[in-house]
Amino acid sequence: MAIYKIFPSKDATMYTISQSMNTGLDEILEASTAIQAASPQVSRYLLEFSQTEINNFVEKHISGSGVTRLIINDTGVGTGGEFLYDQDMSAGPTYPTSSDSISGQTLAVNNNLEFSIVPSSSFGDGYGQRFLVGLNSGYFIPGVDIVDDAVVSGSIPIGFAAADGTYGPFIFSHVDGNLDLNRTTSSLSSSVNLTIENNTLVSAIVQNNGSASYVEAGYYPVGRGPLNDGGMGDLYISEATMDAAYPGAFTFSGPTDYRHFWFNLNKTHTVTVPSFIRTLDSQGFKYKTGDKLVFPSQSFDPYPMSDDVSITLSSPTVSGSNWEDVPAQYELLNSAATVTGVQMDQTLKVYAVSGSWNMGTGKYSNSPVTTNGCSWTFRNYSGSTADGATTWQTTGTFGNYATASFSSSNNAGGGNWYTGSALGLDIVKEQVFSYGNSVDLKVDVTNYIKTWYTASLVDAAKGFPNNGFLVKQSSSKEFINNLNTTATFRYFSIDTNTIYPPLLNMKWEDYYFTTGSSNNKILGTQESFMSIYNNDGTYYSGSVARMRIAAIPKYPDIVFQTASLYTTNFYLPENSSSYAIKDTDTNEFVIDFDDKYTNISADATSSYFDVYMNGLEPERYYTILIKTKLDGTTQIYDEDIMFKVING
Repeated sequence: MAIYKIFPSKDATMYTISQSMNTGLDEILEASTAIQAASPQVSRYLLEFSQTEINNFVEKHISGSGVTRLIINDTGVGTGGEFLYDQDMSAGPTYPTSSDSISGQTLAVNNNLEFSIVPSSSFGDGYGQRFLVGLNSGYFIPGVDIVDDAVVSGSIPIGFAAADGTYGPFIFSHVDGNLDLNRTTSSLSSSVNLTIENNTLVSAIVQNNGSASYVEAGYYPVGRGPLNDGGMGDLYISEATMDAAYPGAFTFSGPTDYRHFWFNLNKTHTVTVPSFIRTLDSQGFKYKTGDKLVFPSQSFDPYPMSDDVSITLSSPTVSGSNWEDVPAQYELLNSAATVTGVQMDQTLKVYAVSGSWNMGTGKYSNSPVTTNGCSWTFRNYSGSTADGATTWQTTGTFGNYATASFSSSNNAGGGNWYTGSALGLDIVKEQVFSYGNSVDLKVDVTNYIKTWYTASLVDAAKGFPNNGFLVKQSSSKEFINNLNTTATFRYFSIDTNTIYPPLLNMKWEDYYFTTGSSNNKILGTQESFMSIYNNDGTYYSGSVARMRIAAIPKYPDIVFQTASLYTTNFYLPENSSSYAIKDTDTNEFVIDFDDKYTNISADATSSYFDVYMNGLEPERYYTILIKTKLDGTTQIYDEDIMFKVING
């Protein structure tokens, strides 16, 4: 999994005590109530993150062209389901060949073979999706000669007589007991021509009649009879079938048991088509319409195909809702500078701002106050409307879902904000602060971000533009003239000289666990060594590092071999391992363990995870920790694996 952090593009605090004062360059953001001048004075603060940065992230990792991942139904992430696809048919539009489909044995009536496989390659950028493929009955390969599979072994049935020549096309049928299940020519896609020489069957060529679509699995199945010696099933050309097609051409005068040609078809003469293809553990990324997925023939062991299988992903307009955004979560993080008054539960609410605003260059301590940016009254700068100054709306009709403080002349202002969205998403979040708990602000703002990028990338009418966040106390605690209920919430701003600026924490699923042809085993013992074998030690702040894990048991099994036991790498257990990163000096986690978003992936080389250095403070050292569940015990490895982020 992966975590990407971005910093605000601007922030500012608005104060009632000086309603035209701008504090855009203050190191502190504040959402407090204080009793000053014998009345409650309120502050609220604004934060805005670049929509361009958000869009770039979304289009690259979440929902861009070829970024959405495959799902097949609406029952939830990871549940999988069936979907439509286009079959590739290089030999023509009406019938399959061994290159297009599967040569393999099927089970008995109404039983399919099922295979859980990952495409060996993708003509596109997609990767990581596991599929469940079910095979249907066998279908004839047009043009193949099945004479070698005649149980009659080339001899003519008793009482049979025919002149030399080629006869047909004859219709196939299955026999259930003594019952011939004959079908008319119009209902079949395949038939056979028989060539007779000296009263001996010398060839039986299957031909395509073109009366059914391969994609719709309309070919006459041959796999519904009993399996005999690895064959596809029993197939007959009966007297009734022959007489219906060519009356009098063949004659049968012997016993009933010999009044037909009997074939025990071999699987090399047939193909099957998938009866379904279903996604498993929805984890594929970067697939898009038109991508061709190739499934290696050996994946279908013990019935390997003669060739690899390929399918082409259909467009959503053809195949329904086959795509979804990659699961992601967005958190607003703000580290506390000073928080007091939480001996009683206090609440901060986070809203999406309605209306643009200017950061300005003021500070709280400036005298006279700076007025060139937003304030409690003004959105852009203080002044007259004739000079271009704009105020926060406090009267009249607000836009859809928008509101403000407008109850009295003293309270009016302090921003405009949304309480709902056209997408039906909940965009009013809060955090309750209690004594003894963390005072840092950490709020899930996923719905806000979805609303913003929907408006920006999809449809402006379905969302609203990004004008940032407004953080304020709950209305029940603002403007209350009571020292017993007042609280102070001061947080570090983007202008802080500390390592604690506000962050938008963007987390998404990129988990991928497919080891391919690797023979490396899964680590199974707690007594193990853990390291990052490709750690460069120093990384530029804009880089992305793929950290590869070297894991070996401390006491490997003793075996007789010429190579060292310590040269074999082991994989960490699937879906049971995650990583965390902490600041080495402060010992604080900058990326905490997360079973969903810091899950450790694996490929044919090793277990690995990606670290995006952009959200880590430069010129600092960081330590990597690895958590995994081994032998029923959750183990955390702190092996002093360190790296430094530098400016660049």
